Amino acid sequence: MTEGYGDQPFHSGCVEVSLEGSSTCFLPQCSSTSQEPHHTEPYVPPETSEERKQKWEQGQADYMGMDSFDNIQKKLDAFLK
Repeated sequence: MTEGYGDQPFHSGCVEVSLEGSSTCFLPQCSSTSQEPHHTEPYVPPETSEERKQKWEQGQADYMGMDSFDNIQKKLDAFLK
């Protein structure tokens, strides 16, 4: 490798990710101008209506998301029309 690249370190752009004991290498989709690594959040399935109801009853409402005042107001307005 030193013949092709000299003393410069070689970076393939491959990002190694460990999932459940196995290791996988992938090339992230990054723009050529961005030098920061690209991180993605793991997929979290949306809550069911029953799960939201249980959290609401336990005092754990999603005040910034689905249970925000604006969303509740929109739902009430839709029923009152």
